[in-house]
Amino acid sequence: MKGRGHTTHADVVAGVLLFSICLLAVLCGLVNLYLIRRMKVFHNAFGCLAASRTFGEMCCNLVHVLFTAPVTVIQPSLFSSTAGVTIFMVERFFGFSSCIVQLAISVNRFVAVCLPLRYKFIFTKQMVIFCIAISWIFAGALIVGYATIPCNLIAYNPQNYNYAPLFCPNPAEKPPFIFGMVSTRVCFGACLLTLILDVVTFFRILRLKNGAVDKDSGRNIRFFFQSFVQNLAMMAAMALVCFFQGDRIVNATVNSIVAFDVYYVAHICNALTLVVLTPEVRKKLSTWFSFKKTLTTKVVNVQSESRSDWNPSVSIRSLAKSAK
Repeated sequence: MKGRGHTTHADVVAGVLLFSICLLAVLCGLVNLYLIRRMKVFHNAFGCLAASRTFGEMCCNLVHVLFTAPVTVIQPSLFSSTAGVTIFMVERFFGFSSCIVQLAISVNRFVAVCLPLRYKFIFTKQMVIFCIAISWIFAGALIVGYATIPCNLIAYNPQNYNYAPLFCPNPAEKPPFIFGMVSTRVCFGACLLTLILDVVTFFRILRLKNGAVDKDSGRNIRFFFQSFVQNLAMMAAMALVCFFQGDRIVNATVNSIVAFDVYYVAHICNALTLVVLTPEVRKKLSTWFSFKKTLTTKVVNVQSESRSDWNPSVSIRSLAKSAK
């Protein structure tokens, strides 16, 4: 799992691409957390779950911004397997948690749209805290599985731009089963379950169109479409990671880069969806940008009026000429 000791053009492309994607995901995540904290429309169970998922995704991407991307570009020969395992463990811990929280968000939207009268009794503050805690505990259990089951450690391989399993110390020893495949399928199953819930919720929304839709129902429907778009992006990423391995895209190098980076592109989609599909957020951002534009215009006008090179006699002569 060591670096090759020198940098190639492919290393630079893979490292810079990963750094750019993950940095953008971190910045978008920060914006999301700020909006969730400041806007009352997110001060509910959906907002708490979205904040937990966003925090997990931000930490995933931050690991790659600070460690994985620089290692990919530099290709240090002193890069150890222990460092590669640490990158995988930390990143996957936050990734598994966000995956489970995404399922909780789909359940939240299902209850809000299909069982609106029971929503406040089901998604209480205690239930939301319980769901978030379970997601982090489950993520920790999966990481413990990687660490304790023999011959199942996985580390980042900077030469292949992807995660790779570590061989057993004893060549004759074989792992009892491939835990990485099991955990990945579990996350894929969670994404598939979210889509099933989304389909049921969608048909319920079609029935609601025949009747009156109040303010709360309209907001719940908008939140559903946010979750649905996010689930589609995550499902596409998980399908590529689970079922398109080897050199089935162009070649092994391109496949490794795409299979590794697409998961974090989905994080960007998650963050942008909250902004694009929430009218309250768009209104707040447009108000903020218009305020900044107005403030900038006023500052420029004040500066132009207070220039030190202004000559009153020249201005008086100009006015006199225009009067004539």
